[in-house]
Amino acid sequence: CKGYDVLGTEEAMMAQVLDVTTVPSFTKMIATKRPVLVYNPRYDVDWDNVPESDWIRSYISAPILSGDQVIGFINCDSDLECFYNKAQLVDLEFFAVQAGVAIKNAQLYRDLWTISEKLKLINEIVQQVLAEKTIEDILKLLPSKLEELFDARSIYISKWDEINHIAFGWACSENCKDDFSTFKSEIEEHTITEHVLQTGKAVFIP
Repeated sequence: CKGYDVLGTEEAMMAQVLDVTTVPSFTKMIATKRPVLVYNPRYDVDWDNVPESDWIRSYISAPILSGDQVIGFINCDSDLECFYNKAQLVDLEFFAVQAGVAIKNAQLYRDLWTISEKLKLINEIVQQVLAEKTIEDILKLLPSKLEELFDARSIYISKWDEINHIAFGWACSENCKDDFSTFKSEIEEHTITEHVLQTGKAVFIP
């Protein structure tokens, strides 16, 4: 919010949480993918006035697009009536297009960097696991490494008893050891461990 600091309303504006479906200018830009020009909000029946913006006398806004999706808006306000015009609207729309391209490129770079870092971490985990001599040493290593790989708050590794159809707690994160180390499912109890082994597929539970 550039400029609101001068007016002393920056904190109030930054704290605003707007439902775009209730702001006519935003809903119009989402529908049309086109910018909006308001010569004077006082004479615009669709203007959604809030106390922090009561001083505005002229307004232009352009949607920031990523492909066909609106991901944001660039808003310009003035305390002078009819300060903005159609020529400035064209300039703002051009700038918003460039901003959308820049944001999309930044997101792609971030995604590629994230994938690269995860692949690097997977390789490190594999190398460290191969270097361990016993299954106990591997199980000590894995939970913390998997927490880092998946940005998880906790990791549980269970062991399956095929004969008795029982799942046991085998290894887990440091903060879960007291709860999970003594875990043992009931006989004939349907567990996630059994389901994963039977289907051979990962399970996602929202």
